[in-house]
Amino acid sequence: MRHHPGSVNLRYLAPPTAVGLVAVGALGGLAWRPLWALPLGYAAAVTLGGAWIARDQAPGVVARMPGVLAVMHLTWGAGFLRGPDAPSPER
Repeated sequence: MRHHPGSVNLRYLAPPTAVGLVAVGALGGLAWRPLWALPLGYAAAVTLGGAWIARDQAPGVVARMPGVLAVMHLTWGAGFLRGPDAPSPER
């Protein structure tokens, strides 16, 4: 994004936005319950979207797809927010 800012679009920013909203909802929901709508809404959207994507697959695939989508979105978003300049763990 730093090297090619013209290539950034809303779709590219959706995963980091989802991470932020899920985190705000999960943490803020402890103090103000309506904020739980954010992570619950994300979970509902991923569940419905995953079921739709895998609708022609075996039931086991349909059942796993929401988790696959959530892992993909949230790890991509967390990595984006962490940034490329973060120190890598030593091996």
